[in-house]
Amino acid sequence: MDPRLIIMIAGYLLGIVLTVALGFFVWMKVKRNKLSTIFLMMNLSIAVVEFSMVLIATAQSLGTAEIASLLNMANIFIVVFMAHWILEVIGKAQERRIPIILIYAGGFALFFYYIFDPSAFLFTPVPKMYLAYYFQPALWYTLMRVYFMIVAVYFLYELFHAYKQANDNIVRNRLKYVFSGILFGMLTGHIAVPLVYGIQIDPLLSMLFPLYTIPMAYAVIHYELMDIKIVARRALFYALTVALLSVLLGIIGFSNDILS
Repeated sequence: MDPRLIIMIAGYLLGIVLTVALGFFVWMKVKRNKLSTIFLMMNLSIAVVEFSMVLIATAQSLGTAEIASLLNMANIFIVVFMAHWILEVIGKAQERRIPIILIYAGGFALFFYYIFDPSAFLFTPVPKMYLAYYFQPALWYTLMRVYFMIVAVYFLYELFHAYKQANDNIVRNRLKYVFSGILFGMLTGHIAVPLVYGIQIDPLLSMLFPLYTIPMAYAVIHYELMDIKIVARRALFYALTVALLSVLLGIIGFSNDILS
């Protein structure tokens, strides 16, 4: 197996653990309100996309690669739930009900269209660079990318505007880490996109995308984002540390087997 594949798989597996752990832990420890529920749904959507990258990187059959293509549709819900969550965080959800409705309507319309006609989203995966299979864009795949970028630009603008208007330093720091985490995740995650269109850019560094959880976790733990209690904050820190060490040990064992 190509060493780059091992690194990519390891990075995304670590990301799945961190993403799911952060989402569920916040949802369980914080009052299970709209804010924490949307945060969980956002993280689960991200985890599904991360898993689709693991599947496409490890695919040894066309069937597995096609399943990865279907799971990659979760990209739509990442931006839907992220937009809603950001507007809840900055206290603009009620005021921005129309944009939220339009974002959900557009996201679900794309999703159901792709479900009924998957060939409009991604064609049959083909070999690209060092991957045995990789995503192949269909006619309307770019429509999803355009939708993603429009919604992302909108909620990043709302987040930045809220940061500029905030007078409280704690609130400003919360928003700063949320903004940096999301921006980092989007920039690194999109490194995987050029190869979809046949542009020979190595998608390896896209495995850094899951590290968006670090500034997010810092905002949750240190700046009490979503009002998580002190005991829960400590438990979250220990849980993420144990998860990180467990995955690293698993990666080391997996790499040793491959090398052997």
